[in-house]
Amino acid sequence: LTCFVILIFAAYCAAGLAASEVRHTLPGHLVQWLCTGWGTREALLQGPLKLLGGVFLIPFAASVIIAQIWLRTLAFLIWLGVACPCCRLQRADNVYDAFERELAVPLLQCSFLAYAGAIAAIVLGAHELSSMQRTAVVGAAGYYTGMLLLWAAPAVLQGKVAQEETFDASSLFGEDGQARLLDNDHGRRPSDADTVEMEDMRSACDELRALLLRERHDHSVELA
Repeated sequence: LTCFVILIFAAYCAAGLAASEVRHTLPGHLVQWLCTGWGTREALLQGPLKLLGGVFLIPFAASVIIAQIWLRTLAFLIWLGVACPCCRLQRADNVYDAFERELAVPLLQCSFLAYAGAIAAIVLGAHELSSMQRTAVVGAAGYYTGMLLLWAAPAVLQGKVAQEETFDASSLFGEDGQARLLDNDHGRRPSDADTVEMEDMRSACDELRALLLRERHDHSVELA
């Protein structure tokens, strides 16, 4: 039970990040700090602290690797077979962006569902565990739950918002990259009400143009 619970925590902690790119899965500033600045002076001053930070990040990095290797591949194949993106996406659409946009939140929901089952198993089977096993399980639960709530879930939601904003912005352009100022619902023929409205707008523009020309003429006469 102990190995099973810890494996569930490790396998599904970064499940929501399986649809994201690798550089978006780990805390960027922390990774940058750990992997750079290893000169002689910096190593003496910050080396022990960086080693401690690296040891702290290793379990979560293992979860990210697991998610990127098997869960991303499995989710991508299921998405291709069930959602049929080939029938919906246009030539200008990015397949990987669509995959991340559509499956990031469902994979995050899988993380919470797996964690709920693992925590329920801990509560129901706590009396069967020894003190050492109970300590290991509680430590793994606290660590992976903290990383899920403090990094994985916010990163997924932030990426989801960014993807939706990018998708909404790109939907304003056609396949040729030109802006579509007046979108008639992808080729829908205008109705009579739309035609009347356009005629009213055209007549209003003509009246404004006539008033502007009259004002310019009066002003030129006054100057003369």
